[in-house]
Amino acid sequence: KGEKGEGEEKEKKKKRKKKRGEEKKKKKKKKKGKKGEKREKEEKRREKKRKKKKKEGKEGKGEKRREKKERRKKERRE
Repeated sequence: KGEKGEGEEKEKKKKRKKKRGEEKKKKKKKKKGKKGEKREKEEKRREKKRKKKKKEGKEGKGEKRREKKERRKKERRE
């Protein structure tokens, strides 16, 4: 009986060690350097500018089309 109990305890200890190791692995996260952070911020800023420019361009095109349609309508009425 005593031997069985010892074997179970050893297994429990092994499992505990494994769990601890896994937890440590999860906790460890590589910190990004400041240069990396700066680069990411810069990229985000550029992306926002690009999207804004695209939007502005699209709006302008839509307005031009509308104006053309209105002119045509007026010409047809006359």
